[in-house]
Amino acid sequence: MREDLKNLPVYAASTQTDLVVLANNENAYVDWRDLLSIDTHRIDFNHYGKSTHDALRAKYATYVGLQVANVLPGPGSEALIPLLINALSTESVLFFSRDFFRYYEIAQVLQRKVLTSEVALGITGLIATAQATQPEIIMLSNPNNPLSIEFTRADLIRLLDETTAYVVIDEAYAEYGQVSVVDLVDTYPKLIVLRTLSKAWGLANLRVGFLLANSELRAYLEAVQGAFVLSDVNADLATQALSYDALVVEKINALKATRADFIAYLASKGISVNQSASSFVYVNISGSDRIQQELLAVGIQVNTYADQGLRITIGTPAQMTQLQQALEQII
Repeated sequence: MREDLKNLPVYAASTQTDLVVLANNENAYVDWRDLLSIDTHRIDFNHYGKSTHDALRAKYATYVGLQVANVLPGPGSEALIPLLINALSTESVLFFSRDFFRYYEIAQVLQRKVLTSEVALGITGLIATAQATQPEIIMLSNPNNPLSIEFTRADLIRLLDETTAYVVIDEAYAEYGQVSVVDLVDTYPKLIVLRTLSKAWGLANLRVGFLLANSELRAYLEAVQGAFVLSDVNADLATQALSYDALVVEKINALKATRADFIAYLASKGISVNQSASSFVYVNISGSDRIQQELLAVGIQVNTYADQGLRITIGTPAQMTQLQQALEQII
């Protein structure tokens, strides 16, 4: 066993059924149970499957306004992030100092040197660090997870124009914000955009994500990815779901309204909260570890960061009312 990995924590989501879980950024607004189905008589379970999943690619390409040749499906970011790091680097990757925690862990497992730039310095700081250190990959989430802030399109274009690395923009929460660079994948040969059906689409259990890039880069990454990484069952369900885009937009707007109400509530209590472009909010508050534990004691689970902040998923209006009632007693 590698010494540097012995203390790597095992990630385990709560299995308590009596909790209001506002910690995992799961989407409680879309209920797919009566909308999706699988005809098991059409699936040869003893075969590996289609591998290329052409129908899913075509449906998602239409959704994001790209060509099928730009789209590579995969089993979520847990598979696509290591694919990119393995395929596009041998030495170093650059992240913001605060971003999706799995970026750092995956880079460590793959034995890449992790470079960081302070998130408070924004894209300007990221560009400066990239120019000074010359990483092979720059990877960031937009909107940022956990801070929920959104970098502007102009800043992201500056990043692409002023650096030489592959730039990976993880747009897991893009449907909740205003900014996307999906349309630029054919303009910038080193741009890769990651998308998912886990967040706005409410299909986290399917584990279906997408890598978007120019056709040459996509073909290279598909060859490295290998065959049969996504099951026909999951691909079929995802393809069905993509026909319900109008429903998903309706639910996104409903969540945004609940988000605005919760931010207004926090502001009315004098609590600092980042303006959110995602399905969660980041609350700037000292003593967040204590608050997390006190909320857990009354059956509500949120995330705490270094005792200085809480990341809270936007749940249903009823769940958020329950949270507000609890916070009244705690803060």
